[in-house]
Amino acid sequence: MSVVFNMEVWMKRLWIVVAMLYTIISSAQAQPTIITLVVPEFFEDQYQETIIPAFEAQNPDVQVHLVTSGGFGADANPADDIEDYLDDLLAYATSADVLAVDTNTFTPEATRSGYFLDLSPLIRSDNLLNSADFYYAAWESFQWDGGHWALPSGIDVLILNYDPAAFDAAGLAYPNERWTLDDFANAVRRLAQFDANGNMTSAGFISFVGGTEALFISALGRGVYDETVIPSEPDFSGTDLEAVLQTWLDLRNDGMLGVPVEGDLTQAPMVLTRSTLGNLTLGVGEQSTMAGALLPGGRSVAVANGYAISSGTRYPDAAYRLARFLTESPEVASLNFGSRPARISLEGVQTGVGRFRFGGANTSPEMDALIDQALQVAFPASQLRFAIYLNDAVNRAADQGIGLREALDTVQSEILERLLSADARRDTLPIVVNTPPELVELAPGEISLNFGVASFITPLPNQDAWESFLTEFSARDAEVGRVVFDATFPRSADEMAARYDCFYLPSNAVPDADLATLRSLDPLMSSDTSFVPSNFVTNVFSQLQRNDQTWAMPISLSPEALRYDPAMFEQAGAFMPENWTVSDFELVLRTLKSITGDEPPFVSRGFGNSYLLNLIAAYGGVPFDYSQSPPQPNFTDPTTIEAIRQVLDLAREGLISYTPLANATRTFFVIGGEAEVPIYTETLNGLGFGGGRGRFDNDGNVSENTDPLVPYPRGTQYTAVSYDIGAAYISATTNYTDACYRLISAMTQSPDLVEGMPANRTLIDAVAATQGENAAAFYRQMDTILQQPDTVVFPSQGQLGAGSSLVDTIWLNRVFDTYVLKDGTDLEAELEQAELFTVAFQECVAGIPEFDPLVDDPRSYFGLYLDCAVQIDPSVVELLPR
Repeated sequence: MSVVFNMEVWMKRLWIVVAMLYTIISSAQAQPTIITLVVPEFFEDQYQETIIPAFEAQNPDVQVHLVTSGGFGADANPADDIEDYLDDLLAYATSADVLAVDTNTFTPEATRSGYFLDLSPLIRSDNLLNSADFYYAAWESFQWDGGHWALPSGIDVLILNYDPAAFDAAGLAYPNERWTLDDFANAVRRLAQFDANGNMTSAGFISFVGGTEALFISALGRGVYDETVIPSEPDFSGTDLEAVLQTWLDLRNDGMLGVPVEGDLTQAPMVLTRSTLGNLTLGVGEQSTMAGALLPGGRSVAVANGYAISSGTRYPDAAYRLARFLTESPEVASLNFGSRPARISLEGVQTGVGRFRFGGANTSPEMDALIDQALQVAFPASQLRFAIYLNDAVNRAADQGIGLREALDTVQSEILERLLSADARRDTLPIVVNTPPELVELAPGEISLNFGVASFITPLPNQDAWESFLTEFSARDAEVGRVVFDATFPRSADEMAARYDCFYLPSNAVPDADLATLRSLDPLMSSDTSFVPSNFVTNVFSQLQRNDQTWAMPISLSPEALRYDPAMFEQAGAFMPENWTVSDFELVLRTLKSITGDEPPFVSRGFGNSYLLNLIAAYGGVPFDYSQSPPQPNFTDPTTIEAIRQVLDLAREGLISYTPLANATRTFFVIGGEAEVPIYTETLNGLGFGGGRGRFDNDGNVSENTDPLVPYPRGTQYTAVSYDIGAAYISATTNYTDACYRLISAMTQSPDLVEGMPANRTLIDAVAATQGENAAAFYRQMDTILQQPDTVVFPSQGQLGAGSSLVDTIWLNRVFDTYVLKDGTDLEAELEQAELFTVAFQECVAGIPEFDPLVDDPRSYFGLYLDCAVQIDPSVVELLPR
C-alpha cells in the first residue's frame, strides 16, 4: 500500500501545533511575578488600598504580596550578642523580597552577613533613577563598604531641643552653631538639679534614639572608621576622640547623666532627639516653648529609612522596580518617619493618604527652618558606623576604673570579632525568601483560616509559642490545612472581624462592639460536649455577654495587682501585706512613711482611677456599679461619700500618689528608671505589656521583677478587684465558624499563649513554669476572691474602651482632682453635681445609634459622645480630646 504525502495538510497541522505552543507559552509568560514586601503593620491599609495598586498598575507583570511587621525595619538590636542580632536579621531578610529598613538597625554587620543585596549594579544600569533628586545625606546614608544597600525614602535629623526659660534662669547663652562640647557640658552641669541628699530631681540633658553617638560625631567632626580599607573597620585612634569621650566620662562620673528618682524625663531643659520625635516627647510644635539648635560642632546627623532587597530574592529586577517606585511615591513619602521625604521633588506634595506626623503636631516655622539648615550640614548615617560602641567604651572606663584608651582598644577588638562573625554568615548556604503560607497550595478538602492576634508589642513576646500552637493545631485538625497568623496592633472588634475569620483581643471588646460583626458562641458551646463552664473563673462569661448571648471565649485575665518591696517593709518595721484588711493597709502606709520622707509609700504606676476605685470599695463605697450597662453612678450614697473622703484624704496626706485624672487631652510619655517604692500597682497584662514580670532599671534595661504580688486589701463590706479580659472572637462573615470554634477552644487549653492569668482555672498551676510561682500564687488568690459573693469588679487601668466608657468618669475624676489638689472643696455638693452630669450624659449617648463601620468615620462617631458631654456641661470642653 502506498502512502501519499500531502504537504498542505502537514503544514496546516504544523501551524496548529505551533499556535498551541505559542498560546501555552504566552499564557505562562502572562502570569505575573509575585514578590513580597514587608512594611509596618500600622501602615497596612495605606499600602494595600493605594500604594500597591498604583505600582501594579504601572507594572502589570508584577504582583505584590504584603507582609507586615511591628515597626519600620528589622526587629533587631545591633547592641545584642552578634549571633542573636544576625539571627534576627536572617529572619527579617527571609520574610520578604523588599524590606523596609532604617539606619538605626541596618549596620555593616548586617550587610557583611550576605543577607541583603548590593543594589549598586542595579542602580548603575538604571537610566531612570536621578540620584540628584535625593537629599545628599539621605542618598549617602545607606552606602558603605563599596555597596549601596537600600534606596532611601525618608530622612530625619537629630536636633538639640532646649528650653530658653531654663537657660535664662541659669544665666546661660542659648545653643548655636558655634557651640563646642565644652559649652554643652557646662550647660548640663548648670541645668541639672539635685535634692539635699544628692539625688537628681531634674536631668540637665537627655537623649533619645541614637543621640549620644550623634553628639560624639558632631563634636568630633569625623567618623570613627578606617576609610582606606574595604570592607571598613573601626578606627578608634586619635587624641581628639579621647578628648571628646573624656568630657562625657567626666559628666557621667560626676552624676550628671543619671535618671531622676521620679518624674517625666521629657521635662529636661535639653533633649537630643529626632526632629519628628520631638512632637511626641516634647510637644515641639506650634505651641511649644522649646527651641532647637544644631549639635555641638555645628553639625547634625541624618537618620534615614528606605527599602532594601533580600539576597534571597528570586526576582531582583522586579524587587528593584518596587523599591524604586516606593521612593517615588508621594503616598509612601507621607508615611515616612522622617521630617522630609528622601526625594527633594516630593517635599510638600499633597496626597490622599495624609502627612504622617509622629506625635501628631505640626512643626513651627522656626523648627522647619532649623531642619532645612540641619539637612545641609548633616553627616549621613553611614558616617556613624561603629559609633554606637563609643558609649560602651565610656561605660567600661567608668565601671571598671580603666583608662579610656584601654577601653577603646578593647571595644574595637570586640567589634572586629563581630565583623568576623558576620563574614562567616556569608559563607553559609544561600538564603531563600519564605513563601507566605497563604500562597502555598492546600490539599483537596483543606481550608485556610485567617487568624489575628492584637498586641501592643509585635513581634509578640511569645511569638514562637503562638506559631508552634497554630502549626500543631493545623496538623491535627482534619479540616484546617493551615492557619494564616497575623500579629497586629489593637483594632476594634468590628475592624478585626472584617479582616479575620477569628481573632484574639487583649481587652474586652464586647460592651462596645457592633454585634452584627460577631458570631454568637452559645450554639457552639452548647453542642460541645468537652466544654466545661465551671473550669473558668467566676463570672468571666457574664462580662462577655450582651443581649443574653455570649460573644467571645475568655482566654486570659489581666488583673491589677499590688507589688511590695520586702526590704523596705523590713526597714520600716511594717508587717508584710498578706491577707491584709483595709485597716492593716492604712497602718502599713503610716509606718512606711517614716522611711519615704516626702515621697508617698504607695504609688500607682498605671493610668486611670481604678486604683482609687479599688481602695474606695475597700472602705465601703462603690461609686460606679459596673455590673450594669452602662455602669450606674452612685456618687451620693452617704457610705460612698465617706469612703471617697477617706481614700482622697490619704492622697492629701501624701500616703498614696496622685496625679490629675480629669484632663483627657494629656499625653504621658515617661521614660526612665523606677525609683524604689514600698507598694506600687501593676497590671499583669496578657499580650499588651508583657505580663508584668519585668521591671526597668536606671539604665533602661528590663530585669526580672521578684517583688511579691498581693491583692488589694479586704474591706469590711467589699473586696475589690480590677481586671480586663483577653478573649477570642469569631467573625460573623467567616465561612468556617466550626473550624474557628475548634481553634479558640484549643486556645483555652494552652497556657503558653498568654502572659496574664489563664481564664481557665485548671491552667493556673501550669503557668508557674513560664511566669513563675509568684504569679501563679497570686492567680490562685484571685481565683478565690472572684468566687466570693462580696467581690466588686472594676475595669483595670489598662482596659481600652470606646464611646461613653472614655468619658463618663470625667466628672467623678474632676471631683477627685478638686478635692485632692484644692483645699476647701464641698465634697458632697461636688459629688451630687457630678452624678447629675453623668446620668444626663448617659441619657444623651443612649440616643446615639450603633457604630456602622461601613458608613461611620470612627473619629466623627466618637465626636458624637464628646458633643453630648459638652452639651451637658460646657465647662468640660477643655478636658476632652478633640
